[in-house]
Amino acid sequence: MSSYPNLLLITTDQQRGDALGADGNPAIRTPVLDGLARSGVSFRAAYSEAPVCVPMRSCWMLGQHPLTLGQNRWRSRPFPPGQTLSDHLGAAGYRCGVFGKRHFHPVKEAYGFHEMQVHESGRMPEEMDDDYLAWLRRHTDWGGYSRAHGVGNNDVFAAPSAIPEPEYVSSWVARETAQFLERHARDRKQEPFFCWCSFNKPHSPYDPPRPFDTLYRPQDVPAPHLMPGGVADELPVNQRRILHYTWQTIGEAQMRTSKAYYYGMITHIDVCVGRVLQVLDRLGLREDTVIAFTSDHGDMMGDHNQYFKSTFYEGSARVPYIVNVPDAWREKRGIVRSGRQEEPVGVSTLMPTLLDLAGVPGPETASADSLFPMLQGGARREMGRSSRRMTSCPAQRVIRRCAGGTGSSTSTGSRGTTGNCSTWRQIRAN
Repeated sequence: MSSYPNLLLITTDQQRGDALGADGNPAIRTPVLDGLARSGVSFRAAYSEAPVCVPMRSCWMLGQHPLTLGQNRWRSRPFPPGQTLSDHLGAAGYRCGVFGKRHFHPVKEAYGFHEMQVHESGRMPEEMDDDYLAWLRRHTDWGGYSRAHGVGNNDVFAAPSAIPEPEYVSSWVARETAQFLERHARDRKQEPFFCWCSFNKPHSPYDPPRPFDTLYRPQDVPAPHLMPGGVADELPVNQRRILHYTWQTIGEAQMRTSKAYYYGMITHIDVCVGRVLQVLDRLGLREDTVIAFTSDHGDMMGDHNQYFKSTFYEGSARVPYIVNVPDAWREKRGIVRSGRQEEPVGVSTLMPTLLDLAGVPGPETASADSLFPMLQGGARREMGRSSRRMTSCPAQRVIRRCAGGTGSSTSTGSRGTTGNCSTWRQIRAN
């Protein structure tokens, strides 16, 4: 056993916390991720404290809570030199690689990664700067087909991908990850690695490759959570958002179809994760590798007549969060927790937790909490900064005020009033 464990970080983009079989959802099939949850620690109440791609991913890399980071929108800014998760692991001797989505600025700045293949889902200025799109053009017959169905990045419509499964983006991310592991085992087996396998899906467009587009029937997936009076019962700020995007015109049949395709993408990711783990096993790396799995935020998927993220409802803010430590490293690090945990945690804990599991000191600028004391059997109060901040956010203040009967409300920074506190309690329940 080396002085440091390998670290495999697996992330998805826009995966709800309930879109996992291990979360108790009987409608979705995720056997590989469920296995990681059963043999590791699964946090049932894990929340994205800033449920938007860029700020949450910045929190992951810098180990800061969004309130400290001061970032809650899509606009990215450069990271301070030498302060990222990969910077610190690299300084400790780790070989660092990232494959898939980063969502950093500048897009191709290394930020401590020695190897990277980046796909930003059409957000790069030149198509051939995007490693996946360039690979499609150079090595397959499917260059230019990533949007052949005509559905955009932030459309809510479902359509199967024209790209075959072996060339689909999730398959590419898994393949690039596997090739990194192969190279490492061949050339650097005595060194630890940090590998970030970063799936771009199940972010919209909801376009699973065949046959995953037919894996779920729309009538078999859970119906969206809607208010009794529909859009009229929603907060004014929500009504404006719904009307702006014309989501009020989407019927339940279309909502269920989009969710069926969304589930199809997640099951395909599960298959791809299985391929990566098979490579780990074949190379004899599994018993020395800590695996973490999470997502930057969820997707409303029709709940409250809304889609995507940036709200503090369960569908948008709650995410999967799994930490799987092999037995030898559990003993070496004093990990005693296992199975499903119900305490609320934030996913800004990712960087300090991984550094603690690796035994690598973190930067003083990393102000987010580590789950390490909790994994060692400590109480939630021992990692209290993030949990206190979570309950101080505006969306949580809404619930507490209305439960107290004042009738005032604040939601994601916008003010309004409502006298219907039973409605607020129902929102929180959903």
